[in-house]
Amino acid sequence: MTDLVEIEIEDRVYACQRFNSMDCVAYGTQWRPILYPEGGEMADVASTLKNPSLTAMLRQAIGQCFTPQNESLADEAVFNQWFTKYPGDMFILGLQATVALIHDFLPSVLAMASVQEGHA
Repeated sequence: MTDLVEIEIEDRVYACQRFNSMDCVAYGTQWRPILYPEGGEMADVASTLKNPSLTAMLRQAIGQCFTPQNESLADEAVFNQWFTKYPGDMFILGLQATVALIHDFLPSVLAMASVQEGHA
């Protein structure tokens, strides 16, 4: 699975390269400690946003995306230049890219996280 997913924010259309199956599972399981930090209870939004791992996860998702001019946001210079111009897109793109990148595997990733915690 290496197709592109389009994400539109206002009048800008980003393209995001989907993860292959193995990378998707690895990426998806990294969300488990962010969403379910301790005790198996789902974290509230405020706790999730304060989690330092969230930045790395969103940055990894954004790194799979390309600007409307087809420049890779994995390139640090492009990333900095683009989001200096469109700062409001960064967080939204990170969240939407995350969902788009692991969409096909999301139910199985959540089920696997539950099994790992003994909540099957």
